[in-house]
Amino acid sequence: MMSQSPTPSVEVEVGSNTERETEIESENEVEVDDGLIKRRKTRSEVWDEFEKKHLGAGKIRATCHHCKKFFDGSSKNGTTHLRNHLKTCSRRPQNRLSQRLITSVTSGGKPPRMGTWKFDAAKSRIAFAKMVAFHDYPFNMAEHRYFQEYVKTIDPRIKFYSRNTIRADVKKVYDAMRVQLQATLERNTSRVSLTTDLWTAEHQNLGYCCVTCHFLDDDWVLHKKIIAFGMIPSPHTGIILSEFIKSTTLAWNIDSKLFAVAVDNASSNDVMIRNLKEWMNDKGVLLLNGDMFHMRCSAHVLNLIVQDGLKVVGSLVGKIRESVTFIKSSQGRKQKFESALVQTKLTGKGVSSDVPTRWNSTFHMLESAIEVKSAFFRLAELHSEYKTLPSKEEWERGAVICECLRVFNNITLLFSGVKYPTANLYFKGVLDVNVCILDWLNSPHDYVRSMAQNMKEKFDKYWKSCSLMMTIGTIIDPRYKFKFVQFAFSKIYGNDSTTYSNQVLSSLRELYSSYAMQAGPDIFSQDSFVGTSTSSSGIFGNIGLKSKLESEFDNLHKNMSQSNEKSELEKYLDEPLFPKGDDPRSFDILAWWKLKAPSYPILATMARDLLAVPVSTVASESAFSCSGRVVTPHRSSLAPDIVESLSCVKNWLPPLSDDVISLEEGSEICDATSVI
Repeated sequence: MMSQSPTPSVEVEVGSNTERETEIESENEVEVDDGLIKRRKTRSEVWDEFEKKHLGAGKIRATCHHCKKFFDGSSKNGTTHLRNHLKTCSRRPQNRLSQRLITSVTSGGKPPRMGTWKFDAAKSRIAFAKMVAFHDYPFNMAEHRYFQEYVKTIDPRIKFYSRNTIRADVKKVYDAMRVQLQATLERNTSRVSLTTDLWTAEHQNLGYCCVTCHFLDDDWVLHKKIIAFGMIPSPHTGIILSEFIKSTTLAWNIDSKLFAVAVDNASSNDVMIRNLKEWMNDKGVLLLNGDMFHMRCSAHVLNLIVQDGLKVVGSLVGKIRESVTFIKSSQGRKQKFESALVQTKLTGKGVSSDVPTRWNSTFHMLESAIEVKSAFFRLAELHSEYKTLPSKEEWERGAVICECLRVFNNITLLFSGVKYPTANLYFKGVLDVNVCILDWLNSPHDYVRSMAQNMKEKFDKYWKSCSLMMTIGTIIDPRYKFKFVQFAFSKIYGNDSTTYSNQVLSSLRELYSSYAMQAGPDIFSQDSFVGTSTSSSGIFGNIGLKSKLESEFDNLHKNMSQSNEKSELEKYLDEPLFPKGDDPRSFDILAWWKLKAPSYPILATMARDLLAVPVSTVASESAFSCSGRVVTPHRSSLAPDIVESLSCVKNWLPPLSDDVISLEEGSEICDATSVI
């Protein structure tokens, strides 16, 4: 980390191979909020800009480095007069307007503005800590000789902090940002949903659990923030995981705000969810008795469905996988394949390898291989050792299956978005998959029918366990509402569709009633039937006042009128559907509800909580790819709390771009690597 020369922390001799550190680590204190750095010093920093010369007889002369004026430097006179001189010294660079940098400052997304720049050591130190965390730089970066040499070409007065100080600064930045985020969560009026996933650090052999909090703020902006990245003791049972989630929600004071938790489909996660539901129900904070609490990761469910379907083309997938391995096994083979690409006029193309447990990486491998299949035929002619060339029939089968998988790939990409709500897209997306599977059951190709049959069995298994969340999420989308659910159920259940539709509508009304009760007192309170008492001054004593009978009549008439009024939910469902576009993501549902919130205050509150529910654990999974860069072989000794600090700060800092994390764009999720 860097500081300006008045701070006597680390002295570096430029051009020398040695560095002399005079900094005392325990004496450094960073206050991130106000940008101040407090440090005990052995002498005043003014002496960095004055030359001290002993004249004898206890006299000391202080000569200014800049203007060469001299002053009395005796300790009895202090240093105030020296400081005052530095403030007005015309030759001091900091005081010369011509030496000030004119910078373009951008803040909070506002247009750049011009202004003068003045070095702030505290802000620079904090910015360096943020840079290290965000870009996964090593803690000892400031100790690298040529980094120091480069920085000194900018300002030779700058000195540097050690790796231990940088590590401590990152922790303090984390602590300060954590306080700010917790305050935001406590101020926010909406509920929160969580995603969680496990990861084992390869270089540490330690298991970590990432918990990501998803919520919509009062301005209807969607947020995803990592609130825990902790080491989990082995074995990773459901009990241990549930205790970790409990402690996390209690530490962040969001246990009473939990709406749903999205997890992968695993037995340990089922145990975790069951324990959490019991704990939350005992506290009386879950809605619908927790029927919407467990959200199975859509991407994981789709992965299980597709994996069963891929078994029918296992021979083709195996041959292509072996072909990719063959090409990658040596430089000579790779060059042969490059020659084959050139000869078949496919220069610039390539083929990717896959991870067998990631169906989408298998899809991309098939897609890229089919595109250059002529190069594989050419490779077989150029290289006699290449023996795994798929047959013409297998290539044709692969092309058909690849088009089927494209449906799942597009749906998975839609579900894996983190910049837009996905709860309202889930139901329709899954229905599209179901329609395709039903079509494939009637395919003229027996291998497609076999694939579809395997997929259908798996699909039916998971449909029943998550349809309630999907349908209610769709109903709050003004383009679909309950009308689309009724239509879809008629296609799925036929004559039994009314029964299923009524079950969904009943749950929807119960959920709405819960929010209505939280919004204020019941308008049908029996207190409204209390009449006005009369005095005993005679039969005409209360002339001009309402009688008890009249008051009861008025209240009865009022309540009868109110009972005939439609609720917000009924009014919303009765309104015409909002026009749909071709791209389901082009409609800004958050902007729509923000605009309609004054008209539907109760329903809008419910919509905020529902739309914040993620249907995929991609947000938590992507954190592990970042942490793979945090826990490198050179950082394998990092303490778990530092790993958490680095991971959280990286997540909390504003992104450099608006790129959406997706299975297609994120190599860490897709796990497909390019061969050429």
